[in-house]
Amino acid sequence: SQRVRSFPAVAGVYYCMALSLYPEAAYEEVFAVISQGLAWARSAPQPATVGKSSISALRSRIGHPPLRTLMSQACVPLADAKAHPAAFYAGLRLMAIDGSNFEVPDEVDNVEQFGYPGSRTGQAGYPQAQCAVLVECATHAIIDANIGPYRVSEWDVCEPLLASLAPDMLLMADRGFTGYLY
Repeated sequence: SQRVRSFPAVAGVYYCMALSLYPEAAYEEVFAVISQGLAWARSAPQPATVGKSSISALRSRIGHPPLRTLMSQACVPLADAKAHPAAFYAGLRLMAIDGSNFEVPDEVDNVEQFGYPGSRTGQAGYPQAQCAVLVECATHAIIDANIGPYRVSEWDVCEPLLASLAPDMLLMADRGFTGYLY
């Protein structure tokens, strides 16, 4: 942040992380939890109160780059060859990649970015995104993730994750991936 605000950028990053931990909770409820935690950390008597528009504006101001940076620093392989020998095969760290679809809030930006899936009666009630993850098999640690539109192929969403592989990794995938590129 360049200036001190009632809702600082760091609180916004915490808020965005908490939204993924409480996907079924209302935005205001998630903010209340973050606000109480920040008040406790500052030894403040009362948590900050912020309007809905401030929450929305902060999420737009922050964007995804800080969260992507945080993910790249925090989401790393965890298995140790001595402590977790089953996490390796022939000296290679066992990794897996797969995709899945999930519903996102029915908002204009989400509809434009992800789209609605079709159904025999028209379209589904909510737009859907397709998410792909690269995980370490033994620990289930997520190493990288990518989100794309519902209508693109699973491979298109998974392919960017290959950049996160290292030469000491063995990648496993399900039957939807019928070949290899490298």
